[in-house]
Amino acid sequence: MRVYSYIRFSSPAQAAGTSVDRQLGYARDWAGKHGLELDTTLSLRDEGLSAYHQKHVKQGALGVFLEAVNNGQVPEGSVLIVEGLDRLSRAKPLQAQAQLAGIINAGIRVVTASDGKEYSSASLAAQPMDLLYALLVMIRANEESETKSRRVKSALARNCEKWLAGQRGQRLRAGHDPSWVTWSDSAQQFVFVPERVAAVRYVVKRHLDGAGQKRIVDEMNERGLELYEGPYMSKQLGRMLKMPALVGTKVVKVQGGEYVLPGYYPAVLTEQEFAAIQAAGKVQGRRQGKGVPGILTGQQLTYCNYCSRLMNGQLNYGKMKDSGRVPAGCRRMMCSSYISSTPCEHSSTVSVVPFERAVVEWCSDSMNLLSMVADDSRSNEIREQLTHAQLKRHSLQEQQQKMADLLLEDGGSTPGVILQRLRKLEEDEGELKRAIEKMQHDLAALAAAEKPEQGELWAELKEAAIDDLNYDARLKIKQMVKNTFREIRVSHKGIPAEDASPMILQLIGHSGKSQRILIDKETWNWREG
Repeated sequence: MRVYSYIRFSSPAQAAGTSVDRQLGYARDWAGKHGLELDTTLSLRDEGLSAYHQKHVKQGALGVFLEAVNNGQVPEGSVLIVEGLDRLSRAKPLQAQAQLAGIINAGIRVVTASDGKEYSSASLAAQPMDLLYALLVMIRANEESETKSRRVKSALARNCEKWLAGQRGQRLRAGHDPSWVTWSDSAQQFVFVPERVAAVRYVVKRHLDGAGQKRIVDEMNERGLELYEGPYMSKQLGRMLKMPALVGTKVVKVQGGEYVLPGYYPAVLTEQEFAAIQAAGKVQGRRQGKGVPGILTGQQLTYCNYCSRLMNGQLNYGKMKDSGRVPAGCRRMMCSSYISSTPCEHSSTVSVVPFERAVVEWCSDSMNLLSMVADDSRSNEIREQLTHAQLKRHSLQEQQQKMADLLLEDGGSTPGVILQRLRKLEEDEGELKRAIEKMQHDLAALAAAEKPEQGELWAELKEAAIDDLNYDARLKIKQMVKNTFREIRVSHKGIPAEDASPMILQLIGHSGKSQRILIDKETWNWREG
């Protein structure tokens, strides 16, 4: 007969105390009294894992043991010793009871050493009331954990409110802090980890250059730049670029509400730089890690002027030359209506080369770029709308907090109309949050348009990007196109759609100003028109 001991504690303080020795002592005493030897070959310890949140089952030793029981790897008749049933689970009573039943039904005896009770198929058949006793213990354990959880959350909410009221100098224990800062006990605030801040800035720069996340990770590894301890993957960069912590803001979600704490961390980026990153992420879409990145396609920017659907890029590898170079006719674009049940009347592929060349050559003239500069009136209008939306969102958050406080004070007897009102407030606040993010993105785009890249830079990159198809040059040009234009519309068959009609390219800046370019179908020469 095998005897196992399961030990669990949920906080580091318990590890430093007597929790482990006490629980192990119970198991040894019970085994000794029954003339059995404790099996120590299988370590069943869950240190710092919560039984209320079921972490000890999802990622701990108990989960491994339960799986072994289900697979028949734990011999029938074995004994599992725990200090008390609350060590096995503090989940909802029905869930906790199901876990206990699963162990017992597999022929395992569960012994709670603190009170000497034994739970097995035979003992429960003889003393059915023990099952009720076990359920009562589980109910009490769950209630204790829920009460503690509410108290912790209430304390966290109060600390957030104190922080917003100006009582700084304390560290909030909520969620993970970003890797590029560390808490200073002497300064009573977070401070930068310089080498990781350098890594963050490199990621931001290459992201705005248009580089894909996998490529950025490879470059960082080559340069020895470390953002996290141990290996990390490209998807972690994507999550990092969306973190409000980049501008020093911590977001704490508690009791159904959300506390936004600006200035909690030192800021790596300005608000404008952060908004520019989010705007870039919205339009860049999927990025190719190899091949020939599209300059006009792949960033939700270029549309078919006939049906207003996006234009998709196409690269015909089958017609590539033996040299590996891609002929102009193999790089094409097509209205995305071909995957629709209602295709565009003028849907057909067309070489993207004359359109790319026309855009880059037109932008190589600095006077043309200046004609797309945004008006201050548009920026001021968005800023006014943004301020109004932020004030309204703050008001909604205050109303949500008051409603949440009412629910806590009411002890669960709150009328359903208040719950409906709270859900409506949450929905309205969510819509406002999305609207605010869009306005911030629009402001970032307008800011970029107010300082367009010099025509000389476009001209300098033209040969490498258009003629040589250099990967990095094309990524740079792609980003510059996005910074300069809000939308590009293509009429590849002309208007009217006849052979004699030139192709038409409509360039629309972030300010709303536009320029039409006519492209000859035979020569690909272009002119303004």
